Amino acid sequence: MKEWVHAADRVERAEKVSSWTQWTCEETAAYAAIDRRLFSRLRGYTEAEIGEFEHFMTLSNQLNIQMGDEDYCFAIIFEIKKIVTTPSSTRSTPFFLKFRRQHPHGGRLVPTMPL
Repeated sequence: MKEWVHAADRVERAEKVSSWTQWTCEETAAYAAIDRRLFSRLRGYTEAEIGEFEHFMTLSNQLNIQMGDEDYCFAIIFEIKKIVTTPSSTRSTPFFLKFRRQHPHGGRLVPTMPL
């Protein structure tokens, strides 16, 4: 759990907040194809940042399985953001709440890595 918390912190601090309404055609296609690496490259993430995110997702999937809840880590991050604010979370929290209301998928979370 401690390793996951630190990985979540690093990923949160590196987050580039954007709106799907402003994505390029290439970004939209990569997102639709669930190609996280390409999508991240197109958004300007470094290979190190992409690797860190992949590590975070692996840890998240392991923890979700261990806890028997596919949304366990998402819920923990949501609760942490209620207490701890960073410049990134201050920008991203309103964005994600708006995203859930306006997204064409109806705000459903689209899985990007099998559990």
